[in-house]
Order: sequence, then C-alpha cells, then structure tokens
Amino acid sequence: WMVDLMKLTASNLPTQGARLLFDACRSSLSGSSFLPLGKGVRVILAHCASEGTAVDLDDEKKPRVPCFDLFLRLMRDPKYEGLLFADVSALTNFARLPCFVRVLDQPSIHHRLVYGSDYPVPCTPMVVQFGKMAEAGLLAPTDVQILEHIKDANPVLANFVAMRLAASPHTGNTLPASVFHGMPSLLGEDENLINERFMSMAE
Repeated sequence: WMVDLMKLTASNLPTQGARLLFDACRSSLSGSSFLPLGKGVRVILAHCASEGTAVDLDDEKKPRVPCFDLFLRLMRDPKYEGLLFADVSALTNFARLPCFVRVLDQPSIHHRLVYGSDYPVPCTPMVVQFGKMAEAGLLAPTDVQILEHIKDANPVLANFVAMRLAASPHTGNTLPASVFHGMPSLLGEDENLINERFMSMAE
C-alpha cells in the first residue's frame, strides 16, 4: 500500500508500516503542517489499523488506545472524506476478526475501503483459518470446506473469496463489490480512464 503524495510530489512513497503511518495521521490532528492529512495528502491505512495501539492526541491525558478505535474516529470525521482510505487486507487474520466484524458493521465507511491481498500472509495456514471465521459468525460452516478446497489450489484466491462471502453476525452486512473493483475515488480519476490505461498496458 502507498501514501499518495500527489499534492506534494509527483511520485508515491512507500510507507514503513501501519503503525508508523497511523501515528503520523493521528499527529496531523495536532495542526502540524508537515504531516500527511494536514497537507491534504491522500492516505491508505493498512489493514484498517486493526492491530496495535497509538497515543490518543484528542485526550489531554494522551493515553494509548487501540489503533482501530482511532481509525474509526478519523474515518467518521467529515474533513477527511476523500483523503483517508483503508485497505482490508489481513482482516481475515484470526487475530483481527473482531475488527473485521466492526468494519462490516460500519457501512458509512465502505466506499473508502480498498482490497489488498496481503500476500504472502494468506499462504500461512496458522494465520488465516476459515474455521475461525465460521466460529466468529463471519462464514457459514458450509463455506469452510469449499474454501479449504480452493486454498489447496490458490490460497490468495481462497482469501479473496472468504472476504466476499464474509458477513457480519450482527447485521448481515458484507463488503460491497466496490471494495474489490478498483479505487477511482482514491486516484481522483475517472474509472473509464483507469480501465483504458490498464488495457493499453496489457496490449
């Protein structure tokens, strides 16, 4: 995933990880003009910031709180509409399933989510466990066997299918197809132009 510096430079810069970027995003709320969101830079938060803790700069006591809680707060802030995005890669990780459920239960942010494969993590059996997803109510038990068959042939495809099938046990919400169909709103471009560019690259 990338930090889009289109308003600062002509190129994209790779990040050093979800936690570092998340701290930078949180710090931008302090009014610093040198940090990404404060400069109007479009940012993708890896894995919906679904792991770790960060300092809550909105609290005078500056406690460390779950990154995911801060992520939701940022996503609900109207001034970051069109600037702050998140990828859903790694949400099938058994340790992140509670956050996956909470993401599904926040339909107001779904249009700002983008798919990521998180390769090669889905190839690690101990990390992505479809049985655990079924236990969490995200998958139907009948889905697990089918997904395991797909995983034998292509773990990344199986992970993709699991994300498409996953539904919140509370609301029944699923990730919309737009999450998996590209991100013209993130790129600030017309979807047709993006498709034309990809087609020309393939020729």
